[in-house]
Amino acid sequence: DPKLAWGKGPGVNVPVVRRLIERYLVADKGSVLSQFYTFCSVPQRRFMYVTLWDKEKFIAGALKPKFVLLDLNAEDPWVSGAELDAMAALLRKGRTYRPLYDAGGVLLYQRDAATQ
Repeated sequence: DPKLAWGKGPGVNVPVVRRLIERYLVADKGSVLSQFYTFCSVPQRRFMYVTLWDKEKFIAGALKPKFVLLDLNAEDPWVSGAELDAMAALLRKGRTYRPLYDAGGVLLYQRDAATQ
């Protein structure tokens, strides 16, 4: 049940993240990197990555999923604020990813077609 995947207290911006998932990630249109608390709410697809295990590969440029969904304000016990900031900076550079949504600390970026 996706309703059980959201953390208590300061956590995921549920209304915004759910809307983004329903609009952009509902069908298997490519790989996704997301955080632990949102991972379970993204519809299953062939390639799914979670920041807990895949953050280093993403920051190093070795992992380039089609979509990246992050909530910079969510408490993630396994990903530091510095690591989230590094991932956000890579996304916002605009070389590999383009924003589908970037407001209030919630980011959804899609890999640019030219870099696929």
